[in-house]
Amino acid sequence: MAGVRPVSLPISSEEVTFIQRRQAELSRQINLVDQKVRSGVYSKSQGVNRKMFLKSEIDDLEYLKRSRRAPGSTPFTPFKLPQAPRASGQANKYQSTTTQSSGSTQVNNANKPYGTYTKPVTTGTKKTTIKDIPKHIGRSYGTVLSDTDKKASGGYFFSYKVAYTKWGKTTYKTAYYGPVNAKTTTIKDFRNWCKINLGKEYTHYQPYKAAKPEPKEVVANNYTQNSTPRKSVKSNPFGRSYGPSVSDYERLAYGGGAKPIKYGSYYYGPKYATQRKSWEAWNNKYVYGEVTSSSATQPILQSTKK
Repeated sequence: MAGVRPVSLPISSEEVTFIQRRQAELSRQINLVDQKVRSGVYSKSQGVNRKMFLKSEIDDLEYLKRSRRAPGSTPFTPFKLPQAPRASGQANKYQSTTTQSSGSTQVNNANKPYGTYTKPVTTGTKKTTIKDIPKHIGRSYGTVLSDTDKKASGGYFFSYKVAYTKWGKTTYKTAYYGPVNAKTTTIKDFRNWCKINLGKEYTHYQPYKAAKPEPKEVVANNYTQNSTPRKSVKSNPFGRSYGPSVSDYERLAYGGGAKPIKYGSYYYGPKYATQRKSWEAWNNKYVYGEVTSSSATQPILQSTKK
């Protein structure tokens, strides 16, 4: 007794369309598996197993589609083989003029009944950005970095452009993502994630710098520090310029015996002998910032700031 011979069942265009759409959906899920592995949803081994499972279903659907045949009502269209190119220098008698044809079980014209042609389905892939970083690794720090933000992230930031539209005009600002805390392990995870998914570990390094403490106040007896800004002897209202050199007459008649002070290429001294003390007091206060005597009975606070 002869065995049962397997046969292939006819296939319709609706069935082919359904199979191809299912295959396109499975391909899209395979692309999403890689993204979920990078985001930490799947482990690497789980991602590999998931992709193998989806790939096997695609192969099963492809085998099912190829094992079917066109209905009997589909007209037979022989396949015309392309003519082989003629080799140079070969005689015409060796050229083959016989054209072979083979049967075709597919109809590529979608307008014909039982057509198997369908338009390709574009699934697309999402581009990974810094905004896709897991929340336990990084977070957004906005467009302005404060000292608190620099200290909280360890100084490591990855910048991106943010579009703002106002009155029909679009402008761009730089925003920053960084580690959720300043722990060494968190900073390492942040930099590794950025390197794997974005190509760079970070774009800005701005470490936190603590402000210098204010100078302490110390007790000083009999003196008080002058806080008036220093000026040049040239601005002394009680003085005058003696020129590039000073004569004995100018030192006695005008300066009253005071020692002239050189500023630049000129010497300066009191206008008159009677203004010597005023001229020297003004220099001590505004030029040299020297201390002046004060009451010894009341100690005061003197700043060590220079």
